[in-house]
Amino acid sequence: MTNSSIKGKKQISSPRAATVEGEPSDFWFRAYEARTDEDYSAAAWLRAACLCESHEIERNTEDLKRQFAEKEFFGLRKRCDVELGNNCKCILMVKEEKNNLLSKRVVGTLGLHIRYFADGQTFPDVETTLNLKKGIMPKPSRHVERRASDRYGYILNLCVVKSERRRGHATGMLQHAISIAKEGGIKKVFLHVYEDNEAAVKLYEKVGFKAVEAANYSSAPILLLFFLVY
Repeated sequence: MTNSSIKGKKQISSPRAATVEGEPSDFWFRAYEARTDEDYSAAAWLRAACLCESHEIERNTEDLKRQFAEKEFFGLRKRCDVELGNNCKCILMVKEEKNNLLSKRVVGTLGLHIRYFADGQTFPDVETTLNLKKGIMPKPSRHVERRASDRYGYILNLCVVKSERRRGHATGMLQHAISIAKEGGIKKVFLHVYEDNEAAVKLYEKVGFKAVEAANYSSAPILLLFFLVY
């Protein structure tokens, strides 16, 4: 990764040093907004790996990873293309050697969508949320006056590589996404999580999310979590 490829990316101001048995290591971590095809490809492959892991797929795993990663790569580029009028961010968490900036390894990613509430809405609806998870973007409403106060952020597709979990990377990416929303004047950030995913629920509560509504979908209830950006 060259210095020019970093320029212009939203980054955590102070990279977090990694620790090994309480002692600083030769690595640090930082989060930034994806801009290049290399970034989108890394995010797509990580999401593909986590998808296969969560579904415990055993047969043809590599083929499925490749198919999903290719589809997700082009989907990410389209969703994050501001020239198409989209307002989505792909956040990456990378691990780097302190003395070698070319050693970048992506260890986590998440998506931040900036959306507008429809008339009468106070929370994102479950159908729109599930479509976003599938990469289906809501169609823009025509002839509707959009107000800045109707904007909200929606976080989805948070994943961390298995070997780097429980080290604060998810928290770092969430805080980075919230900072981007705050800088853009967004007052509310939402996400959905399955109620029986206790580890994720505890993580979001630790960051400051509060459960405001529960909805049933399929066989498991979904909690809608809400966070007010200061």
